[in-house]
Amino acid sequence: MNTLPRYWLLDWHGRVLDHDLLHDRITTQDFTPGRYPGIYFTALNPAVTPFTVELLKMTSLPMPLPRLQARDAENGLVALANLDSAGHYAISIPNEGFKTNSPNISDWERFLILSEPMMVGMAILMMPNLCAVHDESGQPYPPLLTTSRTRGQLGDVFFPLAQACPSLERVAHMKPGEELTIELPSDPPRTFTFKRH
Repeated sequence: MNTLPRYWLLDWHGRVLDHDLLHDRITTQDFTPGRYPGIYFTALNPAVTPFTVELLKMTSLPMPLPRLQARDAENGLVALANLDSAGHYAISIPNEGFKTNSPNISDWERFLILSEPMMVGMAILMMPNLCAVHDESGQPYPPLLTTSRTRGQLGDVFFPLAQACPSLERVAHMKPGEELTIELPSDPPRTFTFKRH
């Protein structure tokens, strides 16, 4: 039995790789709090590239999944090389989905690896019944959104999720009633206080 940590993939458009059960294929979906996406992989240390990505399904169905290799794509993101087709990479195309036939690495071929604590932290910040968000002046902010360029969005503040991974993982470990003040890597950096309900 595989006991390595599980990881998920967020595409350039702010959507997670998921499993279309009806057609038994990889698709992309909006990040949904409280639900783990149906496509994941396990790894000992995904920060060290390159490494083989063996995609797995939450629900076992017969269609084989592509064999991929994660390669550094700068700024905390990875490209996924297609091991069955040399020189081709995975790409997430709006309204078309996930494919593995791109001949180069540009924006849509870049993915963010999500750890389970990061997934939980993001989910908490997306649910106002679980967490309140305030800026430096005490002004309340709306819940977290994931958006294009693998960014997070709090109201009018955008920040790269890859650089915010440690902060979001800290949110996952907050207990009810606890407050956490974090500087997010926006431009310019902004400080927010998160309070768990």
